[in-house]
Amino acid sequence: MFDIAEHYKEGDTQNMLVSNTIFGAGLAGKFSRHQAYSSQENTSPDHSVVLMKKHGFTALGTNIPATVFRALYTQTNATIQMNAQLLQNAMKSEDLDGLDSLTGKQARDCQEMNEDTQERPWGLWVREVEACPLYVNRMLKVL
Repeated sequence: MFDIAEHYKEGDTQNMLVSNTIFGAGLAGKFSRHQAYSSQENTSPDHSVVLMKKHGFTALGTNIPATVFRALYTQTNATIQMNAQLLQNAMKSEDLDGLDSLTGKQARDCQEMNEDTQERPWGLWVREVEACPLYVNRMLKVL
């Protein structure tokens, strides 16, 4: 969880946007369990998504398609999880058998599978943007 309010100094605009290097370093630090995360270190981040208190979340990937994939599916999966928890809370305690989280191995294996298949939806998303008249790539016309 990243709380930008912890990084505000007197006189800062408090619009929740990560708009300077202090806020950016604070957010980047939340992707790792270590005290500080630096792009100069050869360590990989421990987390691929960081919740931003009162704001949303930030996703991290190895490239743009991976990052978009993670961002879209994070939102979808969070909605599904929230609905499942609402249903679970509404159920009687004796009806809760079988409702549990993924194991560590299941989560790692799912992540590997997702990384191996993320190009498929990326092509669809690119085509949707190309077909939509609301999005115009003026740089494409220059090239």
